[in-house]
Amino acid sequence: MAVLLACMKTNEFNELPCSKEITSFKGCFKEYRDAKLAKKDLKGKQGVIATGRDLDSRQLNQFMRRFSNL
Repeated sequence: MAVLLACMKTNEFNELPCSKEITSFKGCFKEYRDAKLAKKDLKGKQGVIATGRDLDSRQLNQFMRRFSNL
């Protein structure tokens, strides 16, 4: 991201000369997003409820059923 921003600043925020950096950044972000989704799916298949903000509806319902008496 730093390389992309440096390129953009050097070229007065013109995207055309920084196409290589933009493509690289988008690829890196896609890898991150895919890895995060795969990790979330793996936890869901194992029945692990990860507390926090990344619960899907199925996990939230399972969590609420488990602790319904609180």
